[in-house]
Amino acid sequence: MHGHGHRLTATLDALAAALTDHLDGARAGDLVGVHQARVASRRLREALPLAVGAAGVAAVRRARRAVRGLTRALGPVREMDVALGLLDDLQAAHAHLSDPLDATRRVVTDERAARRDAMATALGPEQEVAALEAVAAVRDGLVARDRPWRGVLARRVTARGRELSAAIDHAGILYNPDALHAIRITAKKLRYGLELGIELRVARAALAVRTLRRMQDLLGELHDYQVLSRFAAEAAFRGTPILLKGEQQLVVLLQRKCLRIHAQYLRLRAGLVGVAEEAPGRFATQARARPARRPRRRARARARAARSGE
Repeated sequence: MHGHGHRLTATLDALAAALTDHLDGARAGDLVGVHQARVASRRLREALPLAVGAAGVAAVRRARRAVRGLTRALGPVREMDVALGLLDDLQAAHAHLSDPLDATRRVVTDERAARRDAMATALGPEQEVAALEAVAAVRDGLVARDRPWRGVLARRVTARGRELSAAIDHAGILYNPDALHAIRITAKKLRYGLELGIELRVARAALAVRTLRRMQDLLGELHDYQVLSRFAAEAAFRGTPILLKGEQQLVVLLQRKCLRIHAQYLRLRAGLVGVAEEAPGRFATQARARPARRPRRRARARARAARSGE
């Protein structure tokens, strides 16, 4: 296929294939499979709107809605897998909290089993087939009716930058778990948009992507400890008076970890503000620019011959 759409078509194909491959692992209970399937679904949702000019708004909307259903099915189990991993780390570092950690692990394990049952239903063959067919319809529309997508990408990345700036402003400098989680989500969306442009070879944004990934990892760790803290509090609520003191100590330990991570965020906040305010504009300018036509091989050979005096 020639024209604007061939790179986007290849990207949609690759993301759909990755989603299919990792869903098999997710259904089998593989932790990495759950995570990678979720990432592939998010990236696919970010790429689909670029085909709206060729495939139509309705087709893109259907595809994104179907893929979003898979993303939402994977997320809750992913949270529990991470929580269990954190409990392992805490067990190794805080042996004196073994009893409250074991109590929290039982709560998390029960919740994970319930969430896995729900995931198995939501990731059935019918749901996967419906999502992939909807994506294929968008892809086929792009093949049949090649349309430029650079402007769509530029507008979306610009909007993501504004959303991130607004989320940072709203959160301020106080410790607000919900507001910080919103920053993480908007930073992730901006990062996916920038990475998509890099993959499609229309813009450069490697430094901004590194900054966003670092902040996403930091705020992701904060969110993971917040989730675990809620389960520790539930274990304390269920616990006996003998164990209650230890469980309260665990809750305090987790809250302190959250506050330390928030302090790290504040030290890095200015860099994130800079990325949100500057990177999308530079990216959009590059993405909208028409690529220079490359000279044909013979023309390049003649130019080299002329320079060498042959």
